[in-house]
Amino acid sequence: MLRLICLLGALAMLLPPAGVAQQAQEPAPLAEAGPLEDRLWDSLRMPELMEIMREEVLAEAAGLDLGPAGPGGDGWLASVEAIHAPERMASIFREALERAIRDVEPALLGESVAFYETGLGRRLVGLESSARRAMLDEGAEEDARNAVITATRQQAPRAAQIDRLVEAADLIEMNVAGAMNAAVAFARGFDAGGGYPVTVPEAQILADAWAQEPEIRAETEGWMRAYLMLALSPLSDAEIEEYIAFAVSDAGQALSVAMFAGFDQLFAQTSREMGMAAARQLQGRDL
Repeated sequence: MLRLICLLGALAMLLPPAGVAQQAQEPAPLAEAGPLEDRLWDSLRMPELMEIMREEVLAEAAGLDLGPAGPGGDGWLASVEAIHAPERMASIFREALERAIRDVEPALLGESVAFYETGLGRRLVGLESSARRAMLDEGAEEDARNAVITATRQQAPRAAQIDRLVEAADLIEMNVAGAMNAAVAFARGFDAGGGYPVTVPEAQILADAWAQEPEIRAETEGWMRAYLMLALSPLSDAEIEEYIAFAVSDAGQALSVAMFAGFDQLFAQTSREMGMAAARQLQGRDL
């Protein structure tokens, strides 16, 4: 279950953390942000990302033994698949994105969107998508993790670049926080679905989530560096430096404000629903 919780909290695109971006003093009208939102959706290939996220969660959920379906039930995997229908996830994400864009300075958002419309930006999105699909193969993920270990031991320049990107964009802390939030949402849903013998106090749910923090952090660090090593391997050192510069720029950070608002809302809802589905599946009941 821990691996699945980590995925639920860390399936966002590789972008810098939202919390450090500067926001405009006055919200921009949605009418001004709309075209940028459409360009953002297209340049980041969000429909494809939703498909990949669905595949990632289904792959992890398939490894959980939650018992047989109840009479007339569709089963655990069918429930997971319904919760993570790509069109449904896209709708949840875009609704939150529209709200978040009101708080992002249009000029900064425009610069960040323009970056992903460049040759390098388009190539990055393609490489990241390919790497995420490849990481669905257990062998590919193990190879990527071993590559990180080898590069780190040899003090290879690429390992140092990945460390700089992770640190500059605060990727570990952001993803750990997301996974912790997902764990809390899952537990709340599990409780609401009657999964526990008795109702669990909120304080206990939070305490249990914090008890998982070391494991979540270790899993996040291992997966993130392996993913970056695989995704960025075709790029030159100069291209990665350009990516790092964008990630820490005002424009790159402004983009994360909108993107992570969308992902936060998406994971909060789907994680809670996953908890409820797990509880009901264990009880042999239909959703």
